Amino acid sequence: MESFGLLSARRPIGMALGAIPFTDIKAYLEFFPWHDYEEFILYITRMDSKYLEIQNKKSDSKNNKTPSNNGSPITDSMQQMLDKLAQNKTSE
Repeated sequence: MESFGLLSARRPIGMALGAIPFTDIKAYLEFFPWHDYEEFILYITRMDSKYLEIQNKKSDSKNNKTPSNNGSPITDSMQQMLDKLAQNKTSE
């Protein structure tokens, strides 16, 4: 999702990678209206949680001197998550 990429650039970076601030998600929605605000927020926050989980695993593996995969699992993981969310939405 292009919106995730744009919002991801707004995350705080310090000693560790932080979550996308809710205020930035809200500001994004003011410029780019979405048909269902709650659904958009749910998608972004779940994708962000998964992204942070993957990045933390990469960081842990580097700190443990374990060779890391140079491929990007983010795209596949995000697509799988979107597919699951879509299935859950249609079954409701």
